[in-house]
Amino acid sequence: MSNMPTDRLTVATIIEVTKRNFWLVTLTNTAIITAVIVLTLLAGSTYECKATLWIQRSRALLLTNPLDAPEPSQQLTVQILSSRSLRLQIAKELDLMKNEVIWGDAVNEEHTDSDLLDKLDSMIEVYEVRTSPVVQLSVKSSSPELCFKIADKLVQGLHRRMEALQQSESKFLEGQVAARRKRFNTAVQKLTAFQQEHGIVTDPSLQGRVYFESAMELRAGLVKAESELAGVDRMLDAPSDVAGQLELLARKDGLDGAVGFLKDQNDQVDNLMERMPQVGGEYTLLQSEVLVEQELLKQTTITAETARLQAEKENPKLVIVDPPRLPDKPESDIVVRVLLASAFGFVIGLIFAAIRETVRALPKT
Repeated sequence: MSNMPTDRLTVATIIEVTKRNFWLVTLTNTAIITAVIVLTLLAGSTYECKATLWIQRSRALLLTNPLDAPEPSQQLTVQILSSRSLRLQIAKELDLMKNEVIWGDAVNEEHTDSDLLDKLDSMIEVYEVRTSPVVQLSVKSSSPELCFKIADKLVQGLHRRMEALQQSESKFLEGQVAARRKRFNTAVQKLTAFQQEHGIVTDPSLQGRVYFESAMELRAGLVKAESELAGVDRMLDAPSDVAGQLELLARKDGLDGAVGFLKDQNDQVDNLMERMPQVGGEYTLLQSEVLVEQELLKQTTITAETARLQAEKENPKLVIVDPPRLPDKPESDIVVRVLLASAFGFVIGLIFAAIRETVRALPKT
């Protein structure tokens, strides 16, 4: 029997060694394959529930982000699905603290939130697909119902939190507009109360002209009424018939009433004109406050509407391309394991064969 060459290793040498030790290589390979199959069967079946989530890219991100770079909405989706609070919420909804599939024989023992999160971390896998705006979710468990429930709850929780984030932005903008409108209404109420208190006309832009024209018109009307009254008095002093006297007396009574009314009105206008220098400064400030608040309300409303329209374009839209489904069969990775075990067993068999050849080639003493 020829000795195994030791200076170099060739394919021919490997074939020769394998032929001489075929039984050893085969036995080793068979033992390793059998061990892998037995361990796989003892470990039980594993079911996997998957979900594929697609985040629609906005035009702005398409222009600024390369295709192989994850966009912020992808990272946000992964963060939400991996968040501690969401997983604990799902655990509470599904009562996982007392789940026999999760804990096995230790189901009656006391467990902490950290213990439960460690279990969920070993079951749940979330990752980004760099070449596209896609997020993959995978949940593995020995129970097909459990992995489906967890995956479904994760997707539902993701939807709720994404909507909550968008609604919080909208509510913030609406709150800004509502606060600005409240300040504007308060300024208008203060101005109206000041006008009513001081008898100021309701149109601020006409107040000076109206005051001046009202005063001039009242004075002119009073002078005219007094002049007509004096004329009637002179006519009454002149001799006339009874009918004429009665007509003049009636006219005098009407002019007396008009003169009295005009004097009262004139006194009120004079009083307002005297008070204008005192109230004018405060009134101008209130008027300016109304105009400023009105402009701020207008700008805030425009900004909020612009932001809302922009958010509708830019906010990520989550599309469930492949929703979670109840797995009907376990993972079929036993074939892969057998192939790997076969290759590993062949290598180990060759090593054992080489050791055997080396031992046999040693000189006998």
